[in-house]
Amino acid sequence: VEGAGAYEENAEAKLTVTPAKGYKFVKWSDGVTDNPRTVVVTSDMTLTADIQKCWTVYATAENGDISGVGVYLEGDEATLTATPAEGYKFVKWSDGVTDNPRTVVVVSDMTFTAKFELKEYTLTTEAENGTVEGAGTYKHGDKATLTATPAEGYKFVQWSDGVTDNSRTIVVVSNMTFTAEFELKEYTLTTEAENGTVEG
Repeated sequence: VEGAGAYEENAEAKLTVTPAKGYKFVKWSDGVTDNPRTVVVTSDMTLTADIQKCWTVYATAENGDISGVGVYLEGDEATLTATPAEGYKFVKWSDGVTDNPRTVVVVSDMTFTAKFELKEYTLTTEAENGTVEGAGTYKHGDKATLTATPAEGYKFVQWSDGVTDNSRTIVVVSNMTFTAEFELKEYTLTTEAENGTVEG
């Protein structure tokens, strides 16, 4: 502790606690938590610094972030929360625990790694009077190619979102449904005649 010594009455004393490595200042014996702190000397005074053992909680992650890391007093509880990046989901911690968030009692320096993986989505297709290829399960950001094939006597018109490309490629970022719209083909029936007429 710096700042102890002899002072004139009503002088200000600045007290600073510098904990040893692996320790943390908690409070003064009068309950004040300021460090450094300034006191007005009006009499002989004795202040004791409460310094306790502390540990560091570390965390690492790819494709996401972790909150709750830092320095904790021995026996404190640390709550770790893993937040995945866009398109990813939390899977588990490096020790196999799947709780998120999770609370741990800090009794030593600790390191946790959060595992994330790409989300998976279902791409659904629908059609009457034809078929569509490309439905299935895709990971976030995958490209899917949809191809509409009309049944005999029908032609492809458009997809349910208004796109008219028969074969199209989309980037999958959620569960998605596409409907292919077909309609009956139209034909021209021509008649010819000599020395008479034809109806129909």
